[in-house]
Amino acid sequence: MRGSGLKSTDQVVCQLNNTNVAPVDVSPTLIQCPMCLPNKDPNAIGLVKFGVQIHGVYNDFGNFYYYEQIKMNSMIPHIGPSEGKGDIFFAGELFRDDFPGAQLGCKIGDAVGEAVLSQDKTVMKCVVEKMPLAKENEPFEAKIALNSYSWVGTNPPNLFMPYGITDIQPRSGPYAGFTDIFITGGGYTSDIAEFAKCRFGVDEDYAIVEAQVLDFNRMTCRSPENFKLPTEGAKSISVPFGISFGNDEYHPWTIGNNRYMFYENPYLVQAIPAEVKIGKMYEIFVKADPNKPYVEPVPSGPDNTIEPILCNFEDFGNSMGMYINSTYVMCVSPRISGHPDDYYREEVTVRVAINGQDYQQVESEAIVTFVGTGQAKGFINFIIATILVAVLIIVTTFLLFTIFMYNGQSRREPYTQATLRDNNMDHNPRSRAEQNRSSANYRGPGIGASSR
Repeated sequence: MRGSGLKSTDQVVCQLNNTNVAPVDVSPTLIQCPMCLPNKDPNAIGLVKFGVQIHGVYNDFGNFYYYEQIKMNSMIPHIGPSEGKGDIFFAGELFRDDFPGAQLGCKIGDAVGEAVLSQDKTVMKCVVEKMPLAKENEPFEAKIALNSYSWVGTNPPNLFMPYGITDIQPRSGPYAGFTDIFITGGGYTSDIAEFAKCRFGVDEDYAIVEAQVLDFNRMTCRSPENFKLPTEGAKSISVPFGISFGNDEYHPWTIGNNRYMFYENPYLVQAIPAEVKIGKMYEIFVKADPNKPYVEPVPSGPDNTIEPILCNFEDFGNSMGMYINSTYVMCVSPRISGHPDDYYREEVTVRVAINGQDYQQVESEAIVTFVGTGQAKGFINFIIATILVAVLIIVTTFLLFTIFMYNGQSRREPYTQATLRDNNMDHNPRSRAEQNRSSANYRGPGIGASSR
């Protein structure tokens, strides 16, 4: 019996079947009486009178009914949402709901849900709308009762593993879709990983995508492509987000406070200032087109926080941003590695991701020039190119000269050899005499040799 203003020193007496019995416990809000008298026949069923005396004043609570204890045979499914309308079916014997005070229920761990009886009174369907997540390899024992108090289970116990969400990141993304969403929670066991899904929307209007389990506490999925646009003029829409692993007939989707916002990407047109010095920190205001403005981030998630905004400066990296209004986001200039002398003038395009992630999809004409103290790369490149051309000319000239000299030497070679022979004869008397004898013996064509 529940109430208020009670004291442990109050004179309280429980009366069961016209027999006084001491209470089990008395607290400021609760009186707990024994359910059975010490000598009660365990097979006896039916109605008995019940009431409580407080300081001699009797309070009649009507009749208390004893029923034959039920038997639980099986349970399906053995998984379900930790928050939602998931159905759990229990098969057994001696189920009934036709006596005063009947309150059929099931118990998963310490969480209690309401149950209803099938027409043939052999199956109880129970829904536990909210239960804690279990630790890995430590599922909860499932039990049932006709009064939601006198629980009965099985041996060995039927076990139930709830799955659910504690947070999602990011909690928003562009209508175009393909945003990678990371989900933290629990109950993502390997034996059901292949059935993992994410749902965006409600039962009447939704989009479902496949999901991938990373481990017991983490999974990921990708936002659907081209989600249904909201009413004309709206730039964003927030929808419920849920996950499931089971068969649709058991209502397996999680239902909680997790929501995902689809938004239209801004079109960025200008960065102010357009030129900053490397080595100093600047506040850079990135302007959006009024026809494609920024969407204001809204608090969400278990801690009701706002997602961080990301500013991307191409090769110079990322920095944090802050929403000012629908036209401007303020970005902090990124930390650039190296020394200002390493840079001259570097021009980059700025993009802003409202969800801190999807800057690649943002169209931008916003340009920022980072100015260093080094020399212009164009001038250095010109000097290098000039040196290379000069070297090439010298090498080419040398090769042409070498080829020319080689060809000239080849043409003079026959004359040189004849001259060398003549020179040798002039300096060799024997050779010259032999030549003269050869000339004396020669008479010319048709002239015979002289006879003695």
